[in-house]
Amino acid sequence: MDSRIKRAKMMDQFMTIVFYGIALFFFLLLVGFAGKVIIGGLLGAKPEMFGFTRSGSIGNQVFNTIYLVFISLLVSVPIGVLAGIYLAMYAKPGLVTRFLRTCIETLSSLPSIVVGLFGYLIFLVVLGL
Repeated sequence: MDSRIKRAKMMDQFMTIVFYGIALFFFLLLVGFAGKVIIGGLLGAKPEMFGFTRSGSIGNQVFNTIYLVFISLLVSVPIGVLAGIYLAMYAKPGLVTRFLRTCIETLSSLPSIVVGLFGYLIFLVVLGL
């Protein structure tokens, strides 16, 4: 019985090392790809790329990204803080409270790209801003 436990512990340590190695490999691969794209982009960038003309520049996209993030923060931070205070201090246990907690947990687990696409949909497509 003692040898089975020793083998299991050794196998656990070995597999832990293998999985850490795999994770490190993919992390380094990701860093390499991101570094190549970022460094390549910075080396190929020209000042006229950051202008606000209709074609050949990214100034409009950068500005739109910044103001959409700012507007999203102006809306979401107060609602989130007030909802947290309400749930922590004043909410009575019940169906509505459970529903709100489920919604908050679901939204907090969404990747930011989904939230960004939702903001894009609301602000640009639906509202036409």
